[in-house]
Amino acid sequence: QQAAEERERIRREIEAIERSLLERGVRIPSSGSEPGSTSDSCEETREEGGGTEVSCPLIEVDAGSDSSEEDDGLLPQDAPTCLSINLLYQELLQERLRDLDGLLQQNWDQQEALKRESLDRDLASGMVRSAQKHLHLGSFLKPYFRDTTSGLGPPDNPETKNMTSCGHKNFTAYDLRRWTEREKESLRQAVLMDSLQSRLQPLVTRLNTTEVKMERMGEDEDKSAIISSIDLMKQDINRVKNLPENELMGDKDDRHDWLKIANFDMAGKRSPTEVEKFWRYSLHPGVNATTWQSHEDKALHKLVSQHGHNAWGDIASRLGTNRTAFQCLSRFQRTNRAFRRKEWTEGENEALIQLVEAMRIGEHIPFTRIAFFMDGRSPAQLSGHWNNVLLDPVAWLSLSYGFFCDVLLLRAVERFGERWFLVAKEVPGRTDLQCRERYVNCLADGLAKGMWSNVEDKN
Repeated sequence: QQAAEERERIRREIEAIERSLLERGVRIPSSGSEPGSTSDSCEETREEGGGTEVSCPLIEVDAGSDSSEEDDGLLPQDAPTCLSINLLYQELLQERLRDLDGLLQQNWDQQEALKRESLDRDLASGMVRSAQKHLHLGSFLKPYFRDTTSGLGPPDNPETKNMTSCGHKNFTAYDLRRWTEREKESLRQAVLMDSLQSRLQPLVTRLNTTEVKMERMGEDEDKSAIISSIDLMKQDINRVKNLPENELMGDKDDRHDWLKIANFDMAGKRSPTEVEKFWRYSLHPGVNATTWQSHEDKALHKLVSQHGHNAWGDIASRLGTNRTAFQCLSRFQRTNRAFRRKEWTEGENEALIQLVEAMRIGEHIPFTRIAFFMDGRSPAQLSGHWNNVLLDPVAWLSLSYGFFCDVLLLRAVERFGERWFLVAKEVPGRTDLQCRERYVNCLADGLAKGMWSNVEDKN
């Protein structure tokens, strides 16, 4: 049925074209004319030169041998008529293209409607799906605005360029990340291989040069001296390969290819400067990374009082415990009572609250990073003040625990023991210090309960 309707539509279009051609004065032969005869359509014309020209305005077109098809059609040969027919067909094709554009736009609108309907269903069911597929963790990290092609962030503005020229560090320089045991072992092995390669490279080069020289010598020349030299070089190479690790590591200030180590051995996760500093001031075997002893603290403060607060290199060498200058500075600042501030001001409380709200990631609060912005406060002080004072001020004003809180506290202690930071998570509105005081003073086993006896009163 659709094929019949399509044929009927084409027939109507052809009739419309024929009517348009007739209005323009173009003669269209009837379907009953014989395609093989030229007597009706071709005329002979005498030229002035005596020749004969056959003028045939129509050309036969074979429509095929199928009897079910329409009879053969004839197309005109003269240029104006062909141009008119061509223009008519162009208008017809343009009309069909406009119809296709309309249908395509309608299809796009329907697709958008389906997408909106699907998104509304996901929102109603609580399953919002991102339009961007294959997201990874880096998609949510800085820079937040990236070029879609290169993935790079925006260029530096004039203020950033001015700060860089003045020596100010970028924010990424303060984004400290703790070294894992795997990273430490990778760095140690990388330094060993780099040290071994730097020691072997000149020996191997000399050996190769000597072997090439021996190959160029004639058969009648004496090679005993050069052979003995090659044997000595091979012995030196084997000796270097068998060196102990502590000798291969050398001094902490020895030069290494930190760029190669950072990019290849550390997989680009650490910068060359960061790798070099960590090796020289922390990971090298010559650096004393053990816990500070009380006699070291006393000697350190005595040396600081003698040499001042600037000669940390001399202080470290005079201390004689393999501590670096940075370790001495850090330890002195941590143990110096003049740097310890006890009373908290309202400004500090407001600053701490704002920093926690800006930097916290879920339940994790990076107090080490917050300490960079709180002068004179250590991460431990910040953590204690936040958890015990600022976390829930209403809880400090409550006078009684209540039966429900006591039950939660006892169950949490039974589960976690006296790890109060875990216990506090199970008791809403209570800090770890509150949980400890309540349990130790009121709920712990072995506490005498009830009225005081006369004996207790006398004692």
